[in-house]
Amino acid sequence: MIRSWAVTTLNGSAQPVFGDVTTAALAATDGSLLINVPVASTTRYEAGDRIVIDPELATQDTLLVDHIVSGTVLACRSEGNKKTNAHTTSAIIQLSIACSQILTQGFSLSANVYFGSDNTVTNAGGGSAFGYIYPAGAYSIGNPQYNCQRTSDIWMAGKNADTIGVAAIVL
Repeated sequence: MIRSWAVTTLNGSAQPVFGDVTTAALAATDGSLLINVPVASTTRYEAGDRIVIDPELATQDTLLVDHIVSGTVLACRSEGNKKTNAHTTSAIIQLSIACSQILTQGFSLSANVYFGSDNTVTNAGGGSAFGYIYPAGAYSIGNPQYNCQRTSDIWMAGKNADTIGVAAIVL
């Protein structure tokens, strides 16, 4: 199955390849109830997805999408029913599902896009950078026979306002 993350706009800094942001703040919880996570559009998500809010930060929380409440709200459970932290509006959401291959394609790129293993990748190829695409280029990582990686294994950095298409192959 192809899980398209659609066309993503770059912000000039490190961002998850499969990233999104909250559209309102989230309060801390004791982990026992469903947590409504507000997003611009729920069309990228499915019940059963694992998401990480504020990845790479001390306040990181891992949630499982229980169901889609509406076009803008995900109902999630804390993984392991752990207490969750408060998160601000525009907190990064990172999809973290098993996949066999991650595909990227430059749509409107004025400069290279660099890929790295964490949020230290820079738009100049620094930090954790291990690969790149040039304008109009494509890049894929993984082995199409197995779900051997997670969508959260790769971050990217490119020029602000450039766009890139992103998809994952899930077996």
